[in-house]
Order: sequence, then structure tokens, then C-alpha cells
Amino acid sequence: MRASRLLLYCFVPLLSFPTLAAPAETAASLQSSFSAEAGLLDEEIAAYGRARGRERRAVADLQRLNAELDELIEDPNASLSHFTRLEEEVGVAIEEACTRAKQSAAARQRMYDRMRRLSGLVQEYEMTEERRQARSGGIAGTWRIEAQPIDLYGVFELEAENLVVTGTYRMSNGNQGAMRGTLVGDRLELDMIDSRKGAVATVKGVLDTVKGEIRGRWFAFDLSAGRPSSGDWTANKTNP
Repeated sequence: MRASRLLLYCFVPLLSFPTLAAPAETAASLQSSFSAEAGLLDEEIAAYGRARGRERRAVADLQRLNAELDELIEDPNASLSHFTRLEEEVGVAIEEACTRAKQSAAARQRMYDRMRRLSGLVQEYEMTEERRQARSGGIAGTWRIEAQPIDLYGVFELEAENLVVTGTYRMSNGNQGAMRGTLVGDRLELDMIDSRKGAVATVKGVLDTVKGEIRGRWFAFDLSAGRPSSGDWTANKTNP
């Protein structure tokens, strides 16, 4: 069986990984490694085929000699010298068959080692993708914001690293600044730090990665402006 056939059974997930969501350079590197290992697996499969061919020939020789020995035992005219010569040949054939069987087993192990390396590349890709998803959590990107009941609109530009979320915001009232907070599971909490006023509000929400949507509540720190101190807010993702 050629490696290309074997890979269809064992490693289909990795064969298409360049089209998946891992970073392009990571996918390209893994693809290069995978192709190299697949070529080496092809060589090991071919080597195993040759080893098995030698083993089969050695076993066939042993079976032939054993059959001759069985026939000789049934021959009333057989001499001891015949038995002695044939036993010597059987002994040599047994050693040859054992040697060839060990060589085939070693070739199989080398083949399995290559398969394990390929499997490791699959796992590495999956771990890379899991880390990428964990870093972003679906939160990284541009979000269009609407805050009520104050009829305020804006844009959040967010990035994420594990549980920590950072970014910037621009609002329709001219306010802008930085944001920092956390995303734990689907629960988002961000502090808004105005470029002139400092900390001005906290927003909390629930992230829906399927819809690309956040819904939650905002809480203002400045209660002297005569405006609501809290309300609802929604966000819709505009790009990854």
C-alpha cells in the first residue's frame, strides 16, 4: 500500500489544513513537514514491501524443505544421510526465515514511527488551532456598538490573548480611548478609559460567536452629568 493511500485513511484532517483557520505561515510550515514525512513514509512502506518479499521467500523455502522432510519420512528407502542433509538445510532455512521475519518487523516499526510523526503533525495543527481560538475567543476584530437608552453609537477594535482583551473605542459623541478587560468563557467585561477623562465606564456582556454578537449592560462612573448611569448595549462583528 502506498503512503498516499494510507494517508487517506489515517491523516485526512491534515491533508486539507492549508484551507483551515490556522495562521497561513503555520499551516504552510506544517504542510511542508507533512509532505516531507509523507515522502519518507512512502520510502518506509516500499522498504517494508521488499522486506516482506524476502520473508515470504524464506518462509516458502522452509515450507518446501519441511514438505520434503515429511515425504522423506514416508519413504522406506530413505537413508540417514538424506535425513541429515535435509535437517541441515531445514536448520539453515529456519535461521533465514527468522532473520527475514525480524527484518520485516523492524521495517514495520520504522513505518509506524513515520506514521506516529505524521499523527504528531496532525495533533500539532489541532493544538495550534485550539491556541489560536483560545487567544481570540471569537472576540478579536471590529465591532459596531449601540448603547441605549442614551442613543450612542461607536466602534470597538478588540484584540485578545488568552483571557485578556484589549482594544480601542470611538463613540458618536466624540469620545475615544482604550479598553481592557477579560473574556472568560462567553462572559466579557471591559473597562473603558477615555483619552481625556480617564476611566469612564464598564461594559459587560455575553459573546455569541455563532451570531457574531454581544449583548449586555454598560455602567458609567460619572454620575453627575444627569444622564442614565447604566443601560443596555449590543455589538455586531463587522470583520474577523
